[in-house]
Amino acid sequence: MTKDFQKKQLQYAHEEMKTDKWDILILDEIMAAITENMISVDDVLALIRNKPEKLEIVLTGRNAPERLIEVADYVSDIREVKHPIQKGVAARRGIED
Repeated sequence: MTKDFQKKQLQYAHEEMKTDKWDILILDEIMAAITENMISVDDVLALIRNKPEKLEIVLTGRNAPERLIEVADYVSDIREVKHPIQKGVAARRGIED
């Protein structure tokens, strides 16, 4: 994914949240886009600060910046407890790979 594509996706999220069609907006793996400097933390914070009150925003991914953690209502850190790879099962395309 390119930086331009990621920015367009974030702009799309801004536009969609203004329509009031949605109760929840999920930005899956957005932390990776932030980590790779494709999207700025400031741009994501602007999305959060300008959301309609009834809208829930879910941001997923590892290593959330502290500035996002500070404004979040919920923060979870999910860790691996058991995984098929521990038994030698190869990664499945689209799941682990």
